[in-house]
Amino acid sequence: MKKVIIVVGLIGLIFVSFYKYEQKLPNNKIIKNEKEQNLVSSNAISMLYETEAGSGEYQISTDTSWPQDDYVFNENLSKCENGGTLSWNDETKKVIMQTNKSDKCYVYFDKKQTITNLCEGKTFANCIINEIYSGEDGENNLYYHDGNGTYVNANQELEDKSYRYSGSNPNNYVCFGSEASICPNDNLYRIIGVFLISGEYKVKIIKYDYANSNLLGVDGEYAEGYVGNKTYYKGNIIEVDSYFWNKNNDNMWTMSELNTINLNNNYLLNIKEIWNNKISTSLWVIGGNTTDNIYNVSAKTTYQNEIINPVENTVFTAKIGLLYASDYGFAVSPDYWTTELYNYNENSLKNNNWMYMGLNEWIITPCTDNNFVFYLSDNGRMFYYFSLIGHHSVRPTFYLNSDISYVSGSGTSSDPFRIN
Repeated sequence: MKKVIIVVGLIGLIFVSFYKYEQKLPNNKIIKNEKEQNLVSSNAISMLYETEAGSGEYQISTDTSWPQDDYVFNENLSKCENGGTLSWNDETKKVIMQTNKSDKCYVYFDKKQTITNLCEGKTFANCIINEIYSGEDGENNLYYHDGNGTYVNANQELEDKSYRYSGSNPNNYVCFGSEASICPNDNLYRIIGVFLISGEYKVKIIKYDYANSNLLGVDGEYAEGYVGNKTYYKGNIIEVDSYFWNKNNDNMWTMSELNTINLNNNYLLNIKEIWNNKISTSLWVIGGNTTDNIYNVSAKTTYQNEIINPVENTVFTAKIGLLYASDYGFAVSPDYWTTELYNYNENSLKNNNWMYMGLNEWIITPCTDNNFVFYLSDNGRMFYYFSLIGHHSVRPTFYLNSDISYVSGSGTSSDPFRIN
């Protein structure tokens, strides 16, 4: 009968040969996996760590515990001299050695590939859709909208070939407008997704917290006051400036000074030219639709009525826009994609929608059955109001140029993505 031995520590390693290396220091010994090494240990186990991800070179370790987060067990290289077998128990995070006689084993651990390793030299869009998106919908909170999803409510998925972040808190933070080692809160943005536009994939981002007058100015549609009810607010700005959608009570985005002055003039000037140049000039669909066709239907139907078949075939060319209703609709986890946007105030739904920030916020889409425009209410539901009477918060939204490259970062709020 085979005995099962779980090895939990190492006493020490003794080496009798150092092949082609002049310095005979065990702790610094590097072994290339293609060369045979005559290694002998006073213990049953010798551990070898890969020096760099994908290097194929391994360093003997004197650690007294198994590696956890930064390394992964290499089953192919790990072996025993006398026929014993090695396997990794993911539950206990230990190596299991099975043998029926005295044996000496060598356990190899590969250094995990990081996003930096995987995305080095790639465009930001390519990094997301080919490295962060694993091919399995839902991993890393990314979903490929090709109409064939296997996840919950796949029948409510788009067919626009976009890659969108969904769920409560995905790692989709980007530092934009600052090169400081710690990204200021005012420079944190989040990735809505990657969208295929005129044959090119472009990353679309939205400001994490609301924009104030330091970016948008105190002219144009500035309302000379702060956003009111902050009961649900998730950010940390003491006072959030408010803006009209159009103080002339017109629901045409082309006539809105929030568009022409605050977003596409003041904001672009205030973020400095180097960052302005990273933003793509894009077409914004602003034809709108009826109230029932936008806020009283599911995310997929909202998208069809807002982007594919708006009431008017009107587009506006600009760098900066606002959130689409359908962007907000698909930011929630797929379990809720059949829910009407008006009912997005349900607590469990709000807690699973990373885009929800808890203040009244303008979106770009107008109503066509009255003189109203749509907005995202502080309790999470989509609603509509007068463009003049309502003064709400604003989050600039835009596409990055397709050639923008990934530099570093894991996408968390403390380690956001950095771009060139």
